[in-house]
Amino acid sequence: MGIGGKVAIIGTGVIKFGENFHQSLTDMIYEAVTQALADAGLERTRLQAAWLGCYEPMLYGFEGNSGTFVADPLNLFPIPVTRVAAYCATGIEAVRNAAFAVASGEYDLVLAVGAEKMREVPSRGSLVAQAVNRGHPVLAKGRTAPSMFALLATRYFKEYGASEEALGAVAVKNHYHGSLNPKASRPRCTPARRRWPTPLVSSTAARPPTARRRSSSPGPTSRRASPTVIP
Repeated sequence: MGIGGKVAIIGTGVIKFGENFHQSLTDMIYEAVTQALADAGLERTRLQAAWLGCYEPMLYGFEGNSGTFVADPLNLFPIPVTRVAAYCATGIEAVRNAAFAVASGEYDLVLAVGAEKMREVPSRGSLVAQAVNRGHPVLAKGRTAPSMFALLATRYFKEYGASEEALGAVAVKNHYHGSLNPKASRPRCTPARRRWPTPLVSSTAARPPTARRRSSSPGPTSRRASPTVIP
């Protein structure tokens, strides 16, 4: 059963999206939550529960691996603070859990916050390195977001008849909205006339075997482009 009309967001806060090397994870959380409380005109003592969305705290020393990284900087004790993780949907998962908690009648006023720091690691500790070190020794090599989404895009093209131009239009639209937001990671607009041609970021590749008398070797590479990033 839906919860439309039963729950309302009464205050929001957001910090500048970027590497933010000058801030710790708790610094970012404190700034965003302080903005949200000010927007709502509320004191933090009114909060009854909170949810933290943090997908990959293991990348930078376990910061964000529990709700204490919200409770500590904001002194929210003794209310419950729960950490959730759902890959790219982690932030909205925190909002969803908070909304259902209010809709259920358990709480009247709660907080949902999402925060992530993924760049404060050396190259050997990057997402790619983490995937190799902690994942499958073969399948995880080269498993990056562009490569995975390239496979999904290629499949989408095949199943639904979409085109690279349609995917490029989505990027143009996203960049336009980013240009309207001074806190966006890339606050610049990309004119539609500039999106083609663009550098290929990732694509599928197949190497059909070529029969030989005593051995076999890879034949010509067959590529189907699936650009996933439009600069």
